[in-house]
Amino acid sequence: LSYNLLNGSIPDWIDGLSQLSHLILGNNNLEGEVPVQLCGLNQLQLLDLSNNNLHGLIPPCFDNTKLHESYNNSSSPDEQFKILFSIKGHQGHVEKKIQEFFEFTTKNIAYIFQGKVLSLLSGLDLSCNKLIGHIPPQVGNLTRIQTLNLSHNNLTGFIPSTFSNLKQIESLDLSYNKLNGKIPHQLVELKELAVFSVAYNNLSGEIPEWKAQFATFNENSYEGNTFLCGLPLPICRSPTTMSEASIENERDDNLIDTDSFFITFTTSYGSGAG
Repeated sequence: LSYNLLNGSIPDWIDGLSQLSHLILGNNNLEGEVPVQLCGLNQLQLLDLSNNNLHGLIPPCFDNTKLHESYNNSSSPDEQFKILFSIKGHQGHVEKKIQEFFEFTTKNIAYIFQGKVLSLLSGLDLSCNKLIGHIPPQVGNLTRIQTLNLSHNNLTGFIPSTFSNLKQIESLDLSYNKLNGKIPHQLVELKELAVFSVAYNNLSGEIPEWKAQFATFNENSYEGNTFLCGLPLPICRSPTTMSEASIENERDDNLIDTDSFFITFTTSYGSGAG
Protein backbone atom coordinates (compact mmCIF):
# COMPACT_ATOMS: atom_id res chain seq x y z
CA LEU A 1 0.00 0.00 0.00
CA SER A 2 3.00 2.31 -0.32
CA TYR A 3 3.11 5.31 -2.66
CA ASN A 4 -0.57 6.08 -2.43
CA LEU A 5 -2.45 9.05 -1.03
CA LEU A 6 -3.64 7.29 2.10
CA ASN A 7 -4.41 9.69 4.93
CA GLY A 8 -5.81 9.55 8.43
CA SER A 9 -4.42 7.33 11.16
CA ILE A 10 -3.53 3.65 11.23
CA PRO A 11 -6.73 1.98 12.54
CA ASP A 12 -6.85 0.41 15.98
CA TRP A 13 -8.33 -2.76 14.49
CA ILE A 14 -5.05 -3.46 12.69
CA ASP A 15 -4.20 -6.16 15.25
CA GLY A 16 -7.15 -8.15 13.93
CA LEU A 17 -5.02 -9.05 10.90
CA SER A 18 -3.32 -11.72 12.96
CA GLN A 19 -1.55 -13.46 10.05
CA LEU A 20 -0.06 -10.28 8.56
CA SER A 21 3.70 -10.61 8.17
CA HIS A 22 4.60 -7.63 5.94
CA LEU A 23 3.05 -4.20 6.36
CA ILE A 24 4.31 -1.63 3.85
CA LEU A 25 2.63 1.75 4.27
CA GLY A 26 5.53 4.02 3.38
CA ASN A 27 5.21 7.20 1.33
CA ASN A 28 1.65 8.10 2.18
CA ASN A 29 0.06 10.91 4.19
CA LEU A 30 -0.71 8.95 7.34
CA GLU A 31 -1.00 10.90 10.59
CA GLY A 32 -1.42 10.16 14.28
CA GLU A 33 0.72 7.94 16.47
CA VAL A 34 2.26 4.57 15.74
CA PRO A 35 -0.43 2.40 17.36
CA VAL A 36 0.57 -0.17 19.97
CA GLN A 37 -1.91 -2.49 18.27
CA LEU A 38 0.83 -3.19 15.72
CA CYS A 39 2.56 -5.16 18.47
CA GLY A 40 -0.41 -7.52 18.40
CA LEU A 41 0.61 -8.71 14.93
CA ASN A 42 2.47 -11.77 16.15
CA GLN A 43 3.56 -12.79 12.64
CA LEU A 44 4.93 -9.35 11.73
CA GLN A 45 8.49 -9.48 10.46
CA LEU A 46 8.70 -6.36 8.29
CA LEU A 47 7.18 -2.94 8.98
CA ASP A 48 7.63 0.12 6.79
CA LEU A 49 5.90 3.33 7.89
CA SER A 50 8.49 5.68 6.41
CA ASN A 51 7.76 9.05 4.82
CA ASN A 52 4.49 9.82 6.55
CA ASN A 53 3.42 12.38 9.15
CA LEU A 54 3.35 10.09 12.16
CA HIS A 55 4.16 11.57 15.56
CA GLY A 56 4.50 10.49 19.18
CA LEU A 57 6.63 7.75 20.69
CA ILE A 58 8.02 4.51 19.29
CA PRO A 59 6.06 1.65 20.90
CA PRO A 60 8.35 -0.46 23.12
CA CYS A 61 6.54 -3.70 22.37
CA PHE A 62 7.68 -4.75 18.88
CA ASP A 63 9.56 -7.63 20.49
CA ASN A 64 6.18 -9.34 20.79
CA THR A 65 6.32 -9.93 17.03
CA LYS A 66 8.51 -12.05 14.77
CA LEU A 67 10.86 -9.11 14.46
CA HIS A 68 12.69 -10.57 17.45
CA GLU A 69 13.17 -14.10 16.13
CA SER A 70 16.30 -15.31 14.38
CA TYR A 71 16.24 -17.70 11.48
CA ASN A 72 18.74 -20.51 11.03
CA ASN A 73 20.29 -20.75 7.62
CA SER A 74 23.87 -21.58 6.75
CA SER A 75 23.93 -19.34 3.70
CA SER A 76 24.69 -15.66 3.94
CA PRO A 77 21.91 -13.06 3.73
CA ASP A 78 23.11 -12.05 0.26
CA GLU A 79 22.69 -15.63 -0.94
CA GLN A 80 19.26 -15.90 0.62
CA PHE A 81 17.86 -12.72 -0.86
CA LYS A 82 16.87 -12.74 -4.51
CA ILE A 83 16.91 -9.11 -5.51
CA LEU A 84 15.06 -8.64 -8.78
CA PHE A 85 16.27 -5.17 -9.54
CA SER A 86 17.07 -1.81 -8.06
CA ILE A 87 14.35 0.81 -8.28
CA LYS A 88 16.96 3.38 -9.19
CA GLY A 89 18.04 3.23 -12.80
CA HIS A 90 15.88 0.22 -13.71
CA GLN A 91 15.22 0.16 -17.44
CA GLY A 92 13.35 -3.10 -17.80
CA HIS A 93 9.82 -4.15 -16.98
CA VAL A 94 8.25 -6.38 -14.37
CA GLU A 95 7.28 -9.74 -15.79
CA LYS A 96 3.61 -10.64 -15.57
CA LYS A 97 4.34 -13.86 -13.72
CA ILE A 98 5.45 -11.90 -10.64
CA GLN A 99 2.45 -11.88 -8.36
CA GLU A 100 3.92 -11.12 -4.96
CA PHE A 101 6.64 -8.52 -4.53
CA PHE A 102 7.35 -5.34 -2.59
CA GLU A 103 9.76 -2.43 -2.45
CA PHE A 104 11.92 -1.96 0.60
CA THR A 105 14.94 0.24 1.22
CA THR A 106 17.99 -1.36 2.79
CA LYS A 107 21.64 -0.29 2.72
CA ASN A 108 20.41 3.08 1.41
CA ILE A 109 19.14 1.52 -1.82
CA ALA A 110 15.53 0.82 -2.77
CA TYR A 111 15.00 -2.75 -4.01
CA ILE A 112 12.09 -4.86 -5.15
CA PHE A 113 11.97 -8.27 -3.50
CA GLN A 114 9.91 -11.35 -4.28
CA GLY A 115 9.78 -15.08 -3.74
CA LYS A 116 11.60 -16.74 -0.86
CA VAL A 117 12.88 -13.41 0.40
CA LEU A 118 9.38 -12.61 1.64
CA SER A 119 9.88 -15.12 4.44
CA LEU A 120 13.48 -14.11 5.14
CA LEU A 121 13.73 -10.34 4.99
CA SER A 122 13.01 -8.57 8.27
CA GLY A 123 13.24 -4.91 9.11
CA LEU A 124 11.75 -1.82 10.74
CA ASP A 125 11.60 1.51 8.90
CA LEU A 126 10.05 4.46 10.73
CA SER A 127 12.16 7.11 9.01
CA CYS A 128 11.03 10.54 7.82
CA ASN A 129 8.25 11.08 10.33
CA LYS A 130 7.85 13.32 13.39
CA LEU A 131 8.54 10.78 16.11
CA ILE A 132 9.78 12.04 19.48
CA GLY A 133 11.11 10.67 22.76
CA HIS A 134 13.77 8.08 23.49
CA ILE A 135 14.48 4.96 21.46
CA PRO A 136 13.06 2.11 23.57
CA PRO A 137 15.81 -0.28 24.68
CA GLN A 138 13.45 -3.10 23.68
CA VAL A 139 14.28 -2.31 20.05
CA GLY A 140 17.55 -4.10 20.78
CA ASN A 141 15.53 -7.29 21.22
CA LEU A 142 14.50 -7.31 17.54
CA THR A 143 17.25 -9.80 16.77
CA ARG A 144 15.82 -10.92 13.45
CA ILE A 145 15.97 -7.59 11.63
CA GLN A 146 18.52 -6.89 8.91
CA THR A 147 17.68 -3.20 8.65
CA LEU A 148 16.64 -0.52 11.13
CA ASN A 149 15.95 3.01 9.94
CA LEU A 150 14.85 5.65 12.43
CA SER A 151 16.40 8.61 10.62
CA HIS A 152 14.85 12.03 10.04
CA ASN A 153 12.75 12.20 13.20
CA ASN A 154 13.02 14.17 16.45
CA LEU A 155 14.26 11.35 18.67
CA THR A 156 16.21 12.28 21.81
CA GLY A 157 18.20 10.51 24.52
CA PHE A 158 20.91 7.88 24.19
CA ILE A 159 21.50 5.15 21.63
CA PRO A 160 20.53 1.98 23.55
CA SER A 161 23.45 -0.34 24.31
CA THR A 162 21.00 -3.20 23.64
CA PHE A 163 21.56 -2.54 19.91
CA SER A 164 24.60 -4.81 20.28
CA ASN A 165 22.09 -7.69 20.29
CA LEU A 166 21.11 -7.01 16.66
CA LYS A 167 23.47 -9.67 15.29
CA GLN A 168 21.73 -9.92 11.90
CA ILE A 169 21.63 -6.20 11.19
CA GLU A 170 23.23 -4.96 7.98
CA SER A 171 21.94 -1.39 7.87
CA LEU A 172 21.49 0.93 10.87
CA ASP A 173 20.48 4.54 10.23
CA LEU A 174 19.86 6.91 13.15
CA SER A 175 20.84 10.11 11.34
CA TYR A 176 19.09 13.47 11.55
CA ASN A 177 17.68 13.20 15.05
CA LYS A 178 18.56 14.85 18.38
CA LEU A 179 20.31 11.92 20.03
CA ASN A 180 23.00 12.68 22.61
CA GLY A 181 25.57 10.88 24.70
CA LYS A 182 28.09 8.37 23.40
CA ILE A 183 27.86 5.77 20.66
CA PRO A 184 27.85 2.43 22.56
CA HIS A 185 31.21 0.72 22.06
CA GLN A 186 29.40 -2.63 22.10
CA LEU A 187 28.26 -1.94 18.53
CA VAL A 188 31.59 -3.28 17.25
CA GLU A 189 30.06 -6.71 17.89
CA LEU A 190 27.72 -6.23 14.90
CA LYS A 191 29.66 -8.30 12.38
CA GLU A 192 27.10 -8.02 9.54
CA LEU A 193 26.81 -4.23 9.66
CA ALA A 194 27.50 -2.72 6.22
CA VAL A 195 25.75 0.67 6.42
CA PHE A 196 25.90 2.84 9.55
CA SER A 197 24.97 6.47 10.08
CA VAL A 198 24.49 8.62 13.16
CA ALA A 199 25.09 11.85 11.24
CA TYR A 200 23.58 15.11 12.42
CA ASN A 201 22.77 14.40 16.03
CA ASN A 202 24.24 15.77 19.27
CA LEU A 203 26.52 12.83 20.03
CA SER A 204 29.84 13.22 21.83
CA GLY A 205 32.85 11.26 23.03
CA GLU A 206 34.97 8.60 21.39
CA ILE A 207 33.40 6.54 18.61
CA PRO A 208 33.59 2.71 18.72
CA GLU A 209 37.01 1.20 18.12
CA TRP A 210 38.14 1.40 14.50
CA LYS A 211 38.12 -2.32 13.77
CA ALA A 212 35.97 -5.02 12.14
CA GLN A 213 32.98 -3.44 10.40
CA PHE A 214 33.61 -0.05 11.96
CA ALA A 215 36.92 0.18 10.10
CA THR A 216 34.87 0.38 6.88
CA PHE A 217 32.88 3.49 7.87
CA ASN A 218 34.25 6.92 6.96
CA GLU A 219 33.63 10.33 8.48
CA ASN A 220 30.33 10.68 6.61
CA SER A 221 28.80 8.24 9.08
CA TYR A 222 29.48 10.69 11.91
CA GLU A 223 29.31 14.17 10.36
CA GLY A 224 27.27 16.85 12.07
CA ASN A 225 28.33 15.76 15.59
CA THR A 226 30.83 18.39 16.68
CA PHE A 227 32.01 16.59 19.83
CA LEU A 228 32.66 13.12 18.42
CA CYS A 229 36.28 12.03 18.10
CA GLY A 230 38.44 9.02 17.29
CA LEU A 231 39.32 7.41 13.96
CA PRO A 232 38.36 8.18 11.26
CA LEU A 233 37.65 11.53 12.97
CA PRO A 234 40.32 13.58 14.78
CA ILE A 235 42.04 11.77 17.63
CA CYS A 236 40.46 12.28 21.04
CA ARG A 237 42.39 14.32 23.58
CA SER A 238 42.42 12.65 26.97
CA PRO A 239 41.33 14.67 30.02
CA THR A 240 44.92 14.44 31.29
CA THR A 241 46.32 15.86 28.06
CA MET A 242 43.73 18.62 28.00
CA SER A 243 44.46 19.46 31.64
CA GLU A 244 48.21 19.59 31.00
CA ALA A 245 47.67 21.81 27.97
CA SER A 246 45.50 24.13 30.05
CA ILE A 247 48.13 24.35 32.80
CA GLU A 248 50.87 25.02 30.23
CA ASN A 249 48.84 27.82 28.67
CA GLU A 250 48.25 29.29 32.12
CA ARG A 251 51.97 29.18 32.83
CA ASP A 252 52.68 30.95 29.54
CA ASP A 253 50.18 33.65 30.44
CA ASN A 254 51.86 34.18 33.82
CA LEU A 255 55.44 34.31 32.54
CA ILE A 256 57.07 37.74 32.51
CA ASP A 257 58.83 38.78 29.32
CA THR A 258 62.24 39.63 30.88
CA ASP A 259 63.39 41.74 27.93
CA SER A 260 60.25 43.85 27.99
CA PHE A 261 60.45 44.10 31.78
CA PHE A 262 64.10 45.26 31.62
CA ILE A 263 63.37 47.88 28.96
CA THR A 264 60.31 49.14 30.80
CA PHE A 265 62.15 49.19 34.14
CA THR A 266 65.17 50.95 32.67
CA THR A 267 63.04 53.54 30.91
CA SER A 268 61.01 54.18 34.02
CA TYR A 269 64.11 54.35 36.22
CA GLY A 270 65.91 56.61 33.79
CA SER A 271 62.98 58.98 33.58
CA GLY A 272 62.71 59.06 37.35
CA ALA A 273 66.42 59.68 37.78
CA GLY A 274 66.37 62.57 35.35
